[in-house]
Amino acid sequence: MGQERELKNITQHLSLLYAEDDYATQQEFAKIFKLFFKEVVTADNGKAALEAYKKQTFDLVVTDLTMPVMDGVTMIKKILTQNPSQHIIVITAHNTGEELKDSIEHHIDGILMKPVDMDRLLQLFLKVCHSIDLEHKESYISKQSHTYDIVSSFEKETHIVSIAVIDAFDEIVKEFGYETNNALRKAVEHHLATFIIDEANCLWNNDVFIFLVKREESKNVFSALQQWLETHKTLSVPINNLPFTITLSYGMIDFNAQNCDVECKQDHLFFHINSTVSEIQRSGRNSFIVNMDIDTCRTFKESALKRLNSAVSALKEGKVIPYYQASVDINTQEIVSYEVFARIEEKGQIILPELFIAPSQKAGVLQAISEAIFEQSYAKMATTNFSFHLNITDAVNRETTIESYLQSLNSRYNIPNERVILNITNTPSLKPDSAILNRLLHLKEMGYKIALKEFGKEAIRIDTLSLLKPDFIKFDQELIQKGLLNSALREIIISILEYTKRAHIKSILVGIENEAILKEGRELGFDYAQGYYIGVPKDTL
Repeated sequence: MGQERELKNITQHLSLLYAEDDYATQQEFAKIFKLFFKEVVTADNGKAALEAYKKQTFDLVVTDLTMPVMDGVTMIKKILTQNPSQHIIVITAHNTGEELKDSIEHHIDGILMKPVDMDRLLQLFLKVCHSIDLEHKESYISKQSHTYDIVSSFEKETHIVSIAVIDAFDEIVKEFGYETNNALRKAVEHHLATFIIDEANCLWNNDVFIFLVKREESKNVFSALQQWLETHKTLSVPINNLPFTITLSYGMIDFNAQNCDVECKQDHLFFHINSTVSEIQRSGRNSFIVNMDIDTCRTFKESALKRLNSAVSALKEGKVIPYYQASVDINTQEIVSYEVFARIEEKGQIILPELFIAPSQKAGVLQAISEAIFEQSYAKMATTNFSFHLNITDAVNRETTIESYLQSLNSRYNIPNERVILNITNTPSLKPDSAILNRLLHLKEMGYKIALKEFGKEAIRIDTLSLLKPDFIKFDQELIQKGLLNSALREIIISILEYTKRAHIKSILVGIENEAILKEGRELGFDYAQGYYIGVPKDTL
């Protein structure tokens, strides 16, 4: 499952065109592809796929060979005529024959034989998508023949990098065609020329523009861009004599290249450019992201490795420890359930999760930590009749499906499914017809309870909420504190709590740190309470 995680990290911003005439096969693989790729467009034959290809660009094309109207080989030839560098993977049931030989001659990236082995599929997609990802990164700098030597500028510390991003670029191009790209590029370059002395130092790749600013001028450029955002907000672009209005977001990057290993300077630069672009795109329209004085020195890496080493050592030595915090009836103070938290012990000291969870997740160790916590907490809770909350992260469902894993624990420790409450954090992927929502609905059918964490902190679609029908909704005390100062927010909280009662959803106020918040929770009508004021997490019940 590590391959799946690695593939998703690469493909989450990529698009895929999939041509397959067999409907059942098409739907099966499209569902798999949608778990990884940002966009998946399907076609029933080569002609339909070619028409889709003419309307927009795709990072990867996947096709069958034998299809009606237009076969895969013909389609491949036409696509490669338009774009000789297009990445293409063939999935076919034909072991031999001229079709397969012909397709190989047209420089496709790989062939998968039906029935498809999933491990081979992942390996091939990883290989091809690594190449696509590398091409995307290199295009920031190498695509333009007049590229300024950015790495050299950083070594001399004479410039910083600034970034402009066309907001909603993918949606614009998808709606109005890729030919709009050139008009958008020219308009943005002209716009940026008002802030940059040398327009030749502006590089572009679709929606991303990178331009160098002399260090001594960076504050003036920074202020000018901010002022433009505040006063204009939009940029008018004439396309086919029609007035398009777009918005732009900006970023500025500076880091000490002297602290980078010589061979890693360009990698560091690409990394920070890509990270900043991703942050800009997540932040919405007219955002301004400033990453100044980025520390890439060895000590920062060593600190992360040290924290990861602590987690790995704790796993090996059996020092990953579950801590339990009680949830109580907010009126009677009677304990109704426990939430399980992860702690690790190092040299007699207890390390809190915020110090090891992030590096463990990035290194792929969090699943093992979660399983160690689950195993011990099941053993402990088997001696009680209390329900208990388990925090479910993306790392939990790695080596096996969550359903079978939990079922094995419930069977082994003779704990009814209904006593297990799965804490779920809302994510953008939690939406109708998504794999994660369908999995949660299946778990509910099996008897497990679902608790939606951090309610109010992240937006959740109303239709998702109505489909999920969580058994519990967890509010953080921070939201209630704001409600004490904002009467309109307080009324909204009251309305939501009225809905939870009508929908038979139990509401839990968590993070309670003082009597005032507990009292406010009672007045608002919460069912349960949890927090350090109620009881600190302990390794015993």
